[in-house]
Amino acid sequence: MDGPVFEAGSWVLSQWNGSQELPRSIYLHLAADRSFELYQSLNTIGYSKYTGTYTVTVYEQKALLSGTYTDGTPWESSYVVESQTAELLRLRSQTAGNISQYVAAEIPDYVKDGITVKNVRAEAEKPFL
Repeated sequence: MDGPVFEAGSWVLSQWNGSQELPRSIYLHLAADRSFELYQSLNTIGYSKYTGTYTVTVYEQKALLSGTYTDGTPWESSYVVESQTAELLRLRSQTAGNISQYVAAEIPDYVKDGITVKNVRAEAEKPFL
């Protein structure tokens, strides 16, 4: 890709629209092979895991992330990479303009091991992305 560089990594959501009071716990692993794993917990015990692939293109001289879940469903939005360092990733939703800020983090084993099966969830969840 000519233009902005995007570095793969593992992240945890630290702010959403400027607030540190988060509606859910989100871990995101964006792999160098353009696969992703999304772990989220929303009013459930344990985490839901979503997987798929993502692409990186250039939009307004910035990296743009778009993705598709394994079941073929596209992400709800594409995300402009507003900034990225080794420790911080800021994404802006193209559709709603929401800003998600992530900090670099290893995804803990309790998150990976705490996957909740769909029929045990307290309410239907939709993926964060």
